[in-house]
Amino acid sequence: MIIRAKGSYARNWKKLATFIKAQAEFCCENCLHPHDPPNGYTLTVHHLDGNKAIDGRLNLLACCQRCHLVLQANYLPGQLPLLPPPFWMELRMRKLLAEKYEAIGVYTTSGGKM
Repeated sequence: MIIRAKGSYARNWKKLATFIKAQAEFCCENCLHPHDPPNGYTLTVHHLDGNKAIDGRLNLLACCQRCHLVLQANYLPGQLPLLPPPFWMELRMRKLLAEKYEAIGVYTTSGGKM
């Protein structure tokens, strides 16, 4: 079964991706390796929830191509992970879910219902 990403990239995707990489100081946020294409560490930007249309900072991760492929293979949105998620991913996903539920009025960051 082939799982395709949802949505389309934003018109300003190249500029946004460069901004995300710069915020990460041009290092992979997963393995911390710097951008180094000659040695197989090309920095990319990964949508954690698999939806290219959602460009919030919590949903975007600067990561080397190696980590990007591992993350896409092991952490499929909406499915149980094959491996325990890295600590940074768990924190980001919790914040992302809190934002999503708060936006529709189900959950607030203070923990109460609206």
